[in-house]
Formats: sequence, structure tokens, C-alpha cells
Amino acid sequence: MDLQHRDMLEQLKDNPKLVLDGNADALILATTHPNLGFRISASFRFEPFTRTPVHSIELVFEEPEENSDGGITGSPIASPSDIEAIIPSRLLVCNARGAGNTTFPEYIDDHYYNQRPHVTIVTKTRLSGKNAKKIRDSLAFDQALSLNASSFSGGLWLLWNQNDSDVNVLSRSPYEIRANVQPLNADPING
Repeated sequence: MDLQHRDMLEQLKDNPKLVLDGNADALILATTHPNLGFRISASFRFEPFTRTPVHSIELVFEEPEENSDGGITGSPIASPSDIEAIIPSRLLVCNARGAGNTTFPEYIDDHYYNQRPHVTIVTKTRLSGKNAKKIRDSLAFDQALSLNASSFSGGLWLLWNQNDSDVNVLSRSPYEIRANVQPLNADPING
């Protein structure tokens, strides 16, 4: 899979949405406009007639608003001099079409180390339970949320490292994860 870059997602629309059908060959690095963080909704469903899984990733951004003291409302930013906390977010999205492949861990880890996203989303994992956990635990991430595949179809992982992002889970169901994401590192490649 060739890496596709999608810079400045805000140019697509206010709340960008990526939709990958089950057969999409996709590895996407999405870079957003500078923001205070975002709410992510990552889900999958099955097309009624074909039973093909369709994965959807939607972002809602927390935009900075200046308060009467010159600080930023709703954020840890105390003053305009702290403006570096408003940073672009980097998301790596991989439509794995089977994360149980023996080459998958090295493949996704290489892309993580080269691209240093704040959050990585793996769709169409086709794994559940202990098999999924074994693969996730072998990856370069110290945090994970997952949705199990259904009959070896679908499946979704949200992966990150604590030093890259603060992730707060809002809700989780068998087919959807909703979380708030606060990127912690303005330059994840150089630390």
C-alpha cells in the first residue's frame, strides 16, 4: 500500500469524514489544521446486501476561542504566549484487510515510526479476542481500544502512545468508538 497524504482536512469541510469500504486499499496520513484537540467517532457497519464492511472515521474539532482575559476558552492555554498548544493533529489510517498477516506488525510499526501520528486507526482487522490482543500487544503502541470483527469481517483498532496523545473514551459499542483526543506533541517526529 502506498501512503496517501491528506493535509489540512479542514479544507474538505468543517467536520471531515473518511469512509473506507471493505475492499479499499488505503493507508492515509491525515494532517489537520491547528486545533486544541478533536472528538473522533470511528465505526464500522455492514452493507445490507453485500455484507461488505464499511468503516467511517469522523472528526469534530475543538476550536480556540479567546476569553475576556486574553486566554483561550475551554483549554489549558492560560495566555496567548501559550499558543503553541494549538497544533495540527496527525492521524494514520490503515485499512488492513486482515491484521493477522505475519508482516502486519512490522508494516504498521514502520509507518508509525516514520510518520509519528498522534493516533493510528486500523480498520478491517478481521480479528477478535485473544488473537487481536496478541497482535495489538506486539505493536509500537502502549494504548489501544478495539472493536471485534464479526465473523472474520470488519474490526477496528484505535492505537496511540501516552506521550503522543491524551485519549478520553466517551462511549463504546460493538460497532463504534467515540473519544476525545488531545495531541500532546507539536512535533511528534522530532519529539
